[in-house]
Amino acid sequence: MIIKILIVFFLFLIIYQLYLEFVNNPLIEGLENGDPVYKEYDQNDPLILGKQNAGNIEVLRKRVDGIETMKKDVDDLKIQVSGMNDQMEQLVNQQAEQAQELVGSTAPEITGTDDIEETEDQDKV
Repeated sequence: MIIKILIVFFLFLIIYQLYLEFVNNPLIEGLENGDPVYKEYDQNDPLILGKQNAGNIEVLRKRVDGIETMKKDVDDLKIQVSGMNDQMEQLVNQQAEQAQELVGSTAPEITGTDDIEETEDQDKV
């Protein structure tokens, strides 16, 4: 019985949260969020040209400010990638040195694979 009550309670909480989200904050699609957009000029009204020019300058200024902050992020990423590249080169070099140490520089001596020794053993029998 208590499990059913808890299920109903949690369903009520979920439905209430969905109600609050969609009724109080309806979905905004596309450019309906109020961000300024560059507008073409109306050539017939000289007074509106000044106002629209000021608005367009503000839009362009915000875009340039966004590019400046993005440039800082790109520079930071460039430094991080360069550091990671150096680390990867060091890791590859260490692995190559370790492999060279394991393999060694002289060829191993393998015995018992020559045909001559086998025939000598057969002659002794």
